[in-house]
Amino acid sequence: MNLILTPSAGFFQSCPRVRELQGGHNPFKCSCELQDFMRLERRSGGKLFGWPGAYVCEYPEELRGRRLEDFHLTELACNTTLLLVTALLLTLVLVAVVAFLCIYLDVPWYVRMTWQWTQTKRRAWHSQPEEQEGVLQFHAFISYSERDALWVKNELMPNLEKGEGCVRLCQHERNFIPGKSIVENIINCIEKSYKSIFVLSPNFVQSEWCHYELYFAHHKLFSETSNSLILILLEPIPPYVIPASY
Repeated sequence: MNLILTPSAGFFQSCPRVRELQGGHNPFKCSCELQDFMRLERRSGGKLFGWPGAYVCEYPEELRGRRLEDFHLTELACNTTLLLVTALLLTLVLVAVVAFLCIYLDVPWYVRMTWQWTQTKRRAWHSQPEEQEGVLQFHAFISYSERDALWVKNELMPNLEKGEGCVRLCQHERNFIPGKSIVENIINCIEKSYKSIFVLSPNFVQSEWCHYELYFAHHKLFSETSNSLILILLEPIPPYVIPASY
């Protein structure tokens, strides 16, 4: 016994004429430093006297008593450069996957719209009390594509607004407030209406502004747990024209 913890792998290489070495019963430290020695022993063809019974781990504590022939560490565990490169590659792949999912699921759009909703609600909360009076001013806010405007203006709106029990509609052309952004006007109109009417058609699902209006109406529906949506199917909508964001 020579109290060798991690024998040098260069010994066999520096002494090529040594046919056999008696190095058993030393307090071997089983770590990465021992890996090169182990690989060299396997290639040497039995130069170690008493192998494998006399060669056991002494350190660390959890490996004490394990034979050196049964001790294995992966290349990744012992190669810091390889470990860093692997971690970097995995991080880049993870970032790429997350970025792809965000773009595919249109996450930035939803984040932007939620921010707009939050900002508008905050401004409304800090506004003067007189501005809060009569919050619900309309029976319904009507959302439709400009390409369907002819039917909405000539058929739907006249029938809803005529007679004694007429419905007071909020329509963007006559009720949007000049000076405010379109998004803020949409939110305000939905907030001031009991219901939101959506005229659904292929034109509707392809309109970005209609998407905004539907999103904010859904936001109100879930935040207030109220059944405030009315859907009118003007034309059948083929599945292939529906954007992924829907």
